Amino acid sequence: MSLLGSVLGFAMLVSFLLTTGLLTVITGGAVAYAAMQNRSN
Repeated sequence: MSLLGSVLGFAMLVSFLLTTGLLTVITGGAVAYAAMQNRSN
């Protein structure tokens, strides 16, 4: 049971890190895209 709990906790941690990283990449990309658009204009 403890093994299942640790695996579940590890999976939640990995999914949380992936989601946070994905949001960071999307936000960074949007900010960089907006900066490039403003710079070209």
